Amino acid sequence: MPSWKVYRGSDNLFEGSVTFATVTGAELAPYDLNGGTLTWHMGSTWEYPMYTRSSAGGTNFSFTGTTTGIYTFSLSPQDTQTLVATTYWFDIWLKTSGNREYCLTVGTLTVRETVGTL
Repeated sequence: MPSWKVYRGSDNLFEGSVTFATVTGAELAPYDLNGGTLTWHMGSTWEYPMYTRSSAGGTNFSFTGTTTGIYTFSLSPQDTQTLVATTYWFDIWLKTSGNREYCLTVGTLTVRETVGTL
């Protein structure tokens, strides 16, 4: 389970990969993200999420070559500035071009209060 840590008002970049196997026990291969949609949900509980970001919206997600199965997820200063310094839950889902949905990861996002600068 990933544990991301960020400071309020900062920008952050996280990377992940999507792999699959068609047969149990087979070697994992990168999943072609072309035509798929990634969605990130974040909230203070498992109830209705406070934030939802989708690659279909053109923000927060980017793919570094769809056939490699690598994606990046970014948080901008505007995303983190209004958050209370605490720990939140998040998940990332993949909706394939064939309309199947898979939960890729579940983790925590800890927002830390910014510390003054000299």
